[in-house]
Amino acid sequence: MALQRSLKALVVVLSVLIVGGVEQASAPSAPWTPAFRAANADAPVEGFPAYTTAQVRERTTVDMPDDFPGYQIHLMYVLPKDGADGQLDTNGAITNVVAATQRWFEGQTEGRRLRFDTYQGAPDITFFRMSRTEAEIKPHLIGILDQIELELLHAGFNHPHKIYAVVYGALARVANYGFCGLGNLPPKSLGAVASLYPLNCPSNPFSPDDSGGWELTLAHEIIHALGFVAECAPNYYTAHVKDDPRDLMYENQLKPASRGIRQEILDVGRDDYYGHTNPGCLDLAKSVFLDPVAPDAGPPPLWPILELPAHDCQVGETLRPRESKIPVVIEFVNTTARRMRIYKINEDGSRELTATLEPYRPEIAPWRVRARQETFATHVWQVTVAGGECVGFYVAGETTHRVVLR
Repeated sequence: MALQRSLKALVVVLSVLIVGGVEQASAPSAPWTPAFRAANADAPVEGFPAYTTAQVRERTTVDMPDDFPGYQIHLMYVLPKDGADGQLDTNGAITNVVAATQRWFEGQTEGRRLRFDTYQGAPDITFFRMSRTEAEIKPHLIGILDQIELELLHAGFNHPHKIYAVVYGALARVANYGFCGLGNLPPKSLGAVASLYPLNCPSNPFSPDDSGGWELTLAHEIIHALGFVAECAPNYYTAHVKDDPRDLMYENQLKPASRGIRQEILDVGRDDYYGHTNPGCLDLAKSVFLDPVAPDAGPPPLWPILELPAHDCQVGETLRPRESKIPVVIEFVNTTARRMRIYKINEDGSRELTATLEPYRPEIAPWRVRARQETFATHVWQVTVAGGECVGFYVAGETTHRVVLR
């Protein structure tokens, strides 16, 4: 984040309160070199920062075929149902930010790069309109990150190997706090979203180089979504560091993003979150979201998160948990308009209610529609409508799972 960073930490913690295993990384892909050209882009919607250079691209509403396999960061331009369209996905604004972020990251890491999802050599940016209007979203802006994530999950944007970097094109201010971005923080949160809020920080420019502010916010929030800063870091402070204001992940609400990323340093002293020597502490240098992929690279904590398929209710009545010592996590997410109940099935076939999920409606706080359950592999769970109708049975596997009720 940039402006009001301390609020971001508070919001992330609030999201955590209510609201895996390691896989072999794929071979690194060939470096992507962005090609820019001047363009007479359409006039920006009032309130959006101006920019001067653009790479024009066609709009797409789906995740296009990937240029390379493995873990990657997928870009999205998200608007409320009635949100004004600033065309940031097609006029080059987001593409320029990605390119500037990559240039800075390469300079900080001796040539390594973030694995942004690309299609035919250019950043793959998906356009998405939410089902709710700005007025419907506004009552729970403190949970704007949850609201965006819930809409994406409902629409099927939950690839187990992708983080979603979202540019949200509407105002998301909470009281007088103008946070520029928010990010999920695994393992406390099972979300996979890093979000930017341009209208919250209108003084930050979209720039064709690294002199703007959004490459700073993009890098900052993506690093949060990858699990940093971990509590084991020696200079840890509320998911940030506290030792040097030049650090990209420094916690300081007065540090403006508008100064751009060129003055930022990735882990000053290399002692907290990148290339450190702290045994057992999460290290960004060993993340599968970086190219070239390190030999001992791994995903964020509790990843991958796989969507768990349902068993037919008739078959489910015969399912019983088996003895297991493999602890896992299942998150149940309700994106329907009906209240749902979550039951744990015991060895004798009896069941115990563990959570009630409220319907996904504008008046309901977004964290009340999801529940995280600590369980073991092979344990059985049932979901019913509040009235008792069976929705399905779910058997925990040996990794983190999510059940999205649609």
